[in-house]
Amino acid sequence: MRSNLIALAVAAFAIPTVAAVCDRPPELCGNELDDDGDNDIDCQDPDCRAECAPVAAEGEGEGEGL
Repeated sequence: MRSNLIALAVAAFAIPTVAAVCDRPPELCGNELDDDGDNDIDCQDPDCRAECAPVAAEGEGEGEGL
């Protein structure tokens, strides 16, 4: 009986966590906020890789030859 109560308690806490992950809003790249709640902001977020890659490529090579 006790193990059933423990299993039920664990399941009750796990279900909202899974639902919260599925309901995350998308990351809006460039607004300096963690929109999707994964603790990564803009270009640090893997969701922004495509938008941030050209920005990093444009700055490459600056400052060389000084």
